[in-house]
Amino acid sequence: MRDTERTEEDWSMSERRERAVMRDVPNVSAPPILPEANDFKLPTARGILSKEEIQALLRPDLPKINDAGDTSQPFGRDLDAREEVDEAAREGRKIAARLSRAFGEHAGLKAAVTLATAASFEDAGELRTYAEESATNAFAIFESDEGDATHIICLSNHLNDQLIANACGALSLAGSAAKARHLSVIDCALIRQFMSPFGRLMGQGLSLVGIETNAAYVSSLMAGDVGARFDFNVDAAGRRSAMSLWTVEVATAERQASAPAEPPREVQDATALLTARMASLSVPVRKLAALKQGDTLLLGLPADQPVQLLSGGRDGRVAYEGDLGRKGNSMAVRLRQCA
Repeated sequence: MRDTERTEEDWSMSERRERAVMRDVPNVSAPPILPEANDFKLPTARGILSKEEIQALLRPDLPKINDAGDTSQPFGRDLDAREEVDEAAREGRKIAARLSRAFGEHAGLKAAVTLATAASFEDAGELRTYAEESATNAFAIFESDEGDATHIICLSNHLNDQLIANACGALSLAGSAAKARHLSVIDCALIRQFMSPFGRLMGQGLSLVGIETNAAYVSSLMAGDVGARFDFNVDAAGRRSAMSLWTVEVATAERQASAPAEPPREVQDATALLTARMASLSVPVRKLAALKQGDTLLLGLPADQPVQLLSGGRDGRVAYEGDLGRKGNSMAVRLRQCA
């Protein structure tokens, strides 16, 4: 029952107004009492997560860290291999753009050259097998300043016929069903005139040696057995032809062979101190003195924040960054990058 007797000190407010005010007042009641940290369980759709399951979710298992029996390659090797493949593809696309420009400017052939594949070879004899499989009967040989044959362009039969037709003022051979013929001396001279300016577009100091038709002879001229091969598709005058570029890197091998060997260094065991720093936190002394077991300090960082590894103690420089995890019953850090 409501007390209707009021004094002058009472809060003068109608009953309706009082109900409206109480609806706008936020809930300031005390928060519910949670169980102890050791007994705390997180409800989920499938049930209750235990303390071990919560730790497993917060700290993913890293079983490959420091495993003596692990024979797999470090995860960085796969990244290096992928970077090498991407670099070869980028180089091949750059060469294709230069070849398209060269065909248009120097051969009068509006040819769209696109990269098909980029691979490496370890035997110069592979050139002969490639020539037989791709119906190639012309090879433009380019040499470096040292006189070594380092770049070879393989031209297919159909591409040769199109170049010769352009030189002679003939119509396009796109609809021709005639078989490709063996190149004569005059044919090789016409192709040489077109291919001569290609050297300066492929690399500094390259010049055309000549046009050859014998694959075995050309493979014997290559200055090395190891190099890169780029296969291209050439779309010109409504017809697609094949072309490839074989490159041999001999300058790097020569520099490595002529470079003086470094004196052997004495290997000595050393110990390095690494300190893992997740975050820095400033706490008042009075709050620090009042801490007890089970208290929680908020770092204000997301769970996926990388951990910094300091070299030389707490005041050392940041040497690495990594991801926090666990290995068995121990905490672990997987290195992500060098600082």
